Parts: sequence; structure tokens; C-alpha cells
Amino acid sequence: MKKALIIAPCAVDLAVHVAALPKSDEEIKPIRSVLRIGSFGWCAACVFEMLHLPYELIAPIGTGIYGDEVRQQAEKRSISLNIQCAEISGCTYTMIDPQGNRGMMSVPGAELTFREEYLRVVNPDEIGSVLVGGTMLAGNDRDELIEALKPYKGKILLQAGGLDKITDEICSLRPILHMSEEEVGILNNGQDAEDILDAVQKLTAKTKAPAVVLMSNGNALYTEGRQGMSTSGTIETVLDPSGAEESHAAAYLAARLSGLYPRTALAYAWQYISPILKTDEMTLPESDGEEQRKKLANAIMEKASD
Repeated sequence: MKKALIIAPCAVDLAVHVAALPKSDEEIKPIRSVLRIGSFGWCAACVFEMLHLPYELIAPIGTGIYGDEVRQQAEKRSISLNIQCAEISGCTYTMIDPQGNRGMMSVPGAELTFREEYLRVVNPDEIGSVLVGGTMLAGNDRDELIEALKPYKGKILLQAGGLDKITDEICSLRPILHMSEEEVGILNNGQDAEDILDAVQKLTAKTKAPAVVLMSNGNALYTEGRQGMSTSGTIETVLDPSGAEESHAAAYLAARLSGLYPRTALAYAWQYISPILKTDEMTLPESDGEEQRKKLANAIMEKASD
């Protein structure tokens, strides 16, 4: 199997559970707080590391206490961080209410930088697909990143979190878009569509590539051209959805690279993230690795027997 190339940030997230998300100048009423590592690069690397699948992570790590924390946690999970920067690492702040609704703020730093030289450690012939975080294409180095991605045209899955528009330059890469329902609306310039499928197909008409939408009700939608299909999921409890969409994108691609068809890959990705919705963490614990590898292996064997 060829590697997945992950180009996305790893950053500290300071999460605070609150009685209610504050409005305007309302006082914040914290219940408890959690310091954790998150962002798309971290979530994706944890998925591939857990499944023992080959990958290369391009996630710049800077200096300061937040960069040091990312390094320490990465060492514990055997995640290699090859890009070290002189800039200070930033962080994110997340507030979560009892219903799982979130308010987020970002203090960007080294994790959102990109230089073409970062890819010198990568052999393009070894890469099967590229996972790109939308925040990387919303930053100051987006033009350099787009240029560096051109050799991977048609092999890119773009996790759209952090993007507010899909430019012609991004569309020229023919990326598979992975989005939430909210992000579908944002990328359609806030315009309402008759239904979600119509809205997604407006975007895929520009990218000339499939798209995946993780729905708020637990369903997932896959579209390719004028065709669409969905898989159903059940949401029992949502403590904090942080990391779920990012992990879903990575688990979906991992399943596809393992040979599964889109529908089965979506089902695998959903069961992967279900436990994340019920915890404070943005990834599954390492102790779940054996179970997840067995589930993926069983799905591959069932496909082989069809």
C-alpha cells in the first residue's frame, strides 16, 4: 500500500466545558477544562498510526510551551514530527456547552506555515493520496502550498474546516471535499439550496471530484457527479464533537486506501468516530487500536468474499 501524505497542523487545544456558551459580554461560567492535542494533522496521524497504515506527516511545530507539549504527546504516541520551526506555536480555544455546541477561537502560529522545502523528505512515487487541512489553504502560505500540491492533482482529500471559500486555484487540484453540513453552506457563499445534495453538487461541479459530507444527524453523504448515496449512523450522546469530523475524514481515506468502496468506507469511518463524540479527547485512545484494526480487516475480507 502506498503512503498517505498528511499536510495539516498539530496544535494544543484548551477546551473549557461551560454551563452555556456566552453571548456578547456575558460572563463565562466554566465547569471544567481540558488541555489536549488536536487539529486535523494530529487527528489524521493518530488514525493511521492506530491502524498501522503507512503515512507521512507534514506538520510544522514551533517553539514555546505549546510546541513543546505537542512534541511530548507525539513522542508518547510514536508520531514523528519532522518539521521544526523557529516561529512560536499557536493554539486553539474551545468552549463546549452541555449539548455539545461549541465556540472556537484560534491563535495561529508556526503550525499553519508551509514551505515547499518541507516536502523534500517525501518521495512522490510512494504517495497514494494526500490529506490536506483547510486551515493550511486559508493561511498566508496557501499559494506556495497549492503550487506544491500540483503533482498530486486528483489524489487530494481536502478536509474543509477553516475554509470560507473554494477558489479556482483550489478547484484546479480536483480535491475530494470532506465537509460538515455547516461547511457546505459556508463554501456556497452562505447561499441556501433546495437540499443538501443540490448544495454539494454545486461544489463538486467546480472541483470535478467526489465529496463527502458528515451530517449532524449521524448520516454521511457521498456524491460523485450527479449521483449521491448516504449511509446512516446513530448519535446517542455527544459530549464534545471536537476531532470527530477530522478523524472521520482520515478514517474514510484509510479505508479507501485499504481497498474498500465508498459506502463501506463511510460506515467504517462512522463507527471509528462514534466513541470520540462521547469523550473529551479528539482521538481514540491507543488501547482501541487492536479492535479498530480487526474491524478494518473484517471489512476488507468481506469485500474480498463478495
